[in-house]
Amino acid sequence: MLRVTLALALVALNGGCAPETKPPPATQAEAWRTFVSGLRDKWRGETLRIISWHDNDAAERLIPEFERLTGADVRTEFHPYQTTYLLETFLGSSRSSSQDIFVIDMPWVGKMATAEYVEPLNPYLARTPEKLVDYRDYFKVMTDGAVWDQDITGLPYTPVFVFNIYNKQLLRRAGVSPPRDFDDLVRVAAAATDKANGRYGVVMNNQTGTAVGQAYFEYIYNMGGKPFASEYPGSPDYYADMTPQFTSPQSIAVVNLFKRLLKYQPPGKLNVAWEQRFDAFAQGRAALMSTWNFDIAPLLDPKLSKVGDDFGVQPVPRKKGARLNTPVGGWQLAISRQARNKDLAWDFMVWFTSPQIGVKFASAGGFPTRYSVLGDPDLARRYPYYTILRRVVDTAFPGFRPQIPESFDVIEVLGTWIAKALYGELSTEEAMARANQDVGLLLKEAGYTVRGV
Repeated sequence: MLRVTLALALVALNGGCAPETKPPPATQAEAWRTFVSGLRDKWRGETLRIISWHDNDAAERLIPEFERLTGADVRTEFHPYQTTYLLETFLGSSRSSSQDIFVIDMPWVGKMATAEYVEPLNPYLARTPEKLVDYRDYFKVMTDGAVWDQDITGLPYTPVFVFNIYNKQLLRRAGVSPPRDFDDLVRVAAAATDKANGRYGVVMNNQTGTAVGQAYFEYIYNMGGKPFASEYPGSPDYYADMTPQFTSPQSIAVVNLFKRLLKYQPPGKLNVAWEQRFDAFAQGRAALMSTWNFDIAPLLDPKLSKVGDDFGVQPVPRKKGARLNTPVGGWQLAISRQARNKDLAWDFMVWFTSPQIGVKFASAGGFPTRYSVLGDPDLARRYPYYTILRRVVDTAFPGFRPQIPESFDVIEVLGTWIAKALYGELSTEEAMARANQDVGLLLKEAGYTVRGV
């Protein structure tokens, strides 16, 4: 489908005739040299504005290199996760030209595309040397997750995957090995908990709303279930039937697992989200943490962590006998429909997501977006978890959280009801029945096929 789409876009750009072009470059390296040569002082006096979630400082360290090369002034604006989404949707709906590049998470793709907040990249790709972009080298889950109704919405910027991370010292002290499955997760968490000495078995995202709502999606597939009738790995159409499955035995088991693990978590456990989760593990207060890989590199920073390199990384636990589905998130670099400097934005995106800059990005604490970067031997020695990442990168699927325009609201509503079960205000069954009804009505009113509500 990608080849067909790009070919049609290329013909359209040239009035229906095949363009007269120079012979294509023989290798990606040759195309890169030509590209970089053409960027020298190309954008002097121009400004590029980027709005993004602040996950780490790696990108900021590389941006000056682009500025020196091109002469452009790159201004970045960073915000917390939810604020980024709200600001980008506000800028898109108000047709603001204040930002050129939106950094968008995979669940936001449907919203950004259908509301026409971002540019389709098909024409940009069609006029760019295929060897330079080397599109097939990007992780497949990321390129699949960037497509909405045949439009490519962004280039992969920061793919993140969920791993289970364990404190080796605390597990040794408890005399247990890393968990193999969900039942083992409970056993290990119990064994590693030593409340008298301020040590706990596990730390999790339990905060009401987005945090625990997203956590549900990280567990449901590995429990052998699915969140909606047609949303599951291998589905021919993820969104054909959006009847919620929150009252299924598997969904009930996910929330009950969260409840079972509460007794082995640090104080304040019901208000834990991403930052608090990392801090508890990094300070040695929790033995286990299932988290995005952006939390791995900071554990090696003595300013942020007491754990040092005495931690291990493994694929996420799953129900015994269930197929592994590694949760994936992924940030894309997208061009705002109202951008003032769309061509400058495209040059930056091609430059930043190239294999050459990708190695530098990963070396600075960023994330590989390409198979070639993941296979870099120097990076693999520096980040041993790359061995695990190579094993699981293709076990992820882009629809693990729905990418529909209503995704943000779905996760927030679901997380509100799950929290009521964790607080003990409702039984698991009552809370998930309410979630089924509320999310079902939300999606039915939006025009999706929803049965039984």
